[in-house]
Amino acid sequence: MERFYNLSFAQQNIWNVENFISNTSINNIAATLKFSEEIDLFLLEKAVNLVLKKRCASH
Repeated sequence: MERFYNLSFAQQNIWNVENFISNTSINNIAATLKFSEEIDLFLLEKAVNLVLKKRCASH
């Protein structure tokens, strides 16, 4: 059984842009972070995964 959910406001905007200007990378904005001190990559990965897990669980 398929379930459909309403899009968030941000998702609606992305959908509208993609339909208005198809095949664009307007929503793929790259970013770079520069840390002033050495960081623990293992802890950074754990933190990012935790945010993603909580984000996915809320939908």
